[in-house]
Amino acid sequence: AQAQAQAQAQAAMRAQAAANVRGDVEAQAAALAADGIDPATLLRDRNSAFEHFRKSYRKNQVIEENKALLKDKYAEAKALGAAVNASRAKINKLKSHIEQIRVERAMQGLTGGDAGGDAADPEEEQYKETIEREKASYKANFNRLKELKTEIEHLQLMLEQSRKRLQKDFDGWFALLERQGQGAAGDGAAAEAGGRPTPRLARRRGPP
Repeated sequence: AQAQAQAQAQAAMRAQAAANVRGDVEAQAAALAADGIDPATLLRDRNSAFEHFRKSYRKNQVIEENKALLKDKYAEAKALGAAVNASRAKINKLKSHIEQIRVERAMQGLTGGDAGGDAADPEEEQYKETIEREKASYKANFNRLKELKTEIEHLQLMLEQSRKRLQKDFDGWFALLERQGQGAAGDGAAAEAGGRPTPRLARRRGPP
């Protein structure tokens, strides 16, 4: 009984969704008539019809907002990627400087010069501090980049679903226009036929 109730509920939800789609399509057709646009003009050019439908589509604003948001996410991801690469390069460069300082100190010790013993080198310590800051920046930017990847994939999925819904609703709207156009053409033909006199058969005369 519970499974049957769930199936009935799902069927009701699908029926409601279909009714909403029909309502959207019929509303678009009514708006077309209210704007005084001849459907026959749009029927001759499907691309122009799609552009007209898209601009007046009630969900188009959400689609455009998501497209703009996705563009911003791409720009942020690009900037973060550049920052991550810059931090990595800087860390590697600073490590090379530290290695160079240590080699020079070792060489001084071998030649009998003052290698400084175990005393910390101020320049090396400064490099180490800079490396730690760059590591923190690298980690923060890298983690944000991972978050952005998930957000971008989600937005791409939403846009793909919206595009499919837009195309489906447009197809329904265009089919409705075609049916209306065919109906108008049929009514016109019938009216024209009704305005012409019905031909009568000539009365056949009998033999004289």
